[in-house]
Amino acid sequence: MQGQSTFKLLHGFLGGNDGANPTSGVIFGPNGYIYGTTLDGGSYNQGTVFSISPGGRYRLLHTFTGGVDGGTPNNQLTWVGTSLYGTTDYGGDYKVGTIFEIDPATGAATTLYSFRGGADGAIPDCAMISDTAGDLYGTALRGGANTGGTVFRFEPSNRSLTTLYSFEGGADGQYPSGRMVRDPWGNLYGATFSGGAHSYGTVFKLSSSGAESVLYSFLGPENDISWPDADLSTDSQGNLYGGGGGNAQSVGNAVFKISKTGEETLYAAPSGDSGTSAGVVMDSAGNLYGTLAIVGYYGGVFKMDTTGTYSILYSFTGGLDGTTPGGAGVIRDAKGNLYGTTNSGGVGIKYGTVFELTFP
Repeated sequence: MQGQSTFKLLHGFLGGNDGANPTSGVIFGPNGYIYGTTLDGGSYNQGTVFSISPGGRYRLLHTFTGGVDGGTPNNQLTWVGTSLYGTTDYGGDYKVGTIFEIDPATGAATTLYSFRGGADGAIPDCAMISDTAGDLYGTALRGGANTGGTVFRFEPSNRSLTTLYSFEGGADGQYPSGRMVRDPWGNLYGATFSGGAHSYGTVFKLSSSGAESVLYSFLGPENDISWPDADLSTDSQGNLYGGGGGNAQSVGNAVFKISKTGEETLYAAPSGDSGTSAGVVMDSAGNLYGTLAIVGYYGGVFKMDTTGTYSILYSFTGGLDGTTPGGAGVIRDAKGNLYGTTNSGGVGIKYGTVFELTFP
């Protein structure tokens, strides 16, 4: 149902020093600026950090070397105070990822922490979240006491990392990936890619005291989704929302809702439209917005209303607009416009795009 929105190309990546393959979504900074990362490209082909001004000016802020500063940033940035914070999957002193800080005015980058791959975790494949004190919370996909990944808290003020939980790899889940959410009482909620009662992943709760509990274990491809590589979001009632992938035969890829008491509601994608929905964003009326890797052929942006009915707001053509947005979600401004990335397609050799969707 193209025509419900107007597409605007904000940037088409050229590869090389310009950056390539933005696999994560963008964020808003002050004064209407947009910030994001590319997985590849830059002078060393280890990824970049960029900004786009309200007037559409693209600026390369930092290019990663793959050395002590890290390499292959694969998640959204986090804005705290006057700085940008993020993670790299690899590089650093021990080659298993970093936490970094970017000065958005100068582009100066500081490596705040290098993961060691032991009890502190490895491969922090997450977008971090912050609390009111400016501390950051995230997950490491691997490492920890049991090699099944960790949940951590990082204090930028003293560059101190605390492992809050190490996954055991059984019923408690394994390999956490994606952005968590935090409630007013300091409890953290996230998803694991595997583990749980059926080995297809979980949605978990980690209390402020460090006690982990599984809210839901995914059932797998026959009647549920599997392997949720999900950024979570929440509503005012504390329900959790995310996207799931896998090889679901009955329901296709889907958006899931998990209640505070662990009940799941599954919203299957329309027939023929599927692919991982990395995460969703909610408006004040309770409608959800996200991306699907396959709409037609090249992917699309969807809206799902409170009854679970999907509408496709934009279908990518594979041309200058890009293709394959499913690895990253969208963000929404005060006017209801949506912003996101595609990890391929666009101009030149087609290294991906940043886009805006506006509505009448």
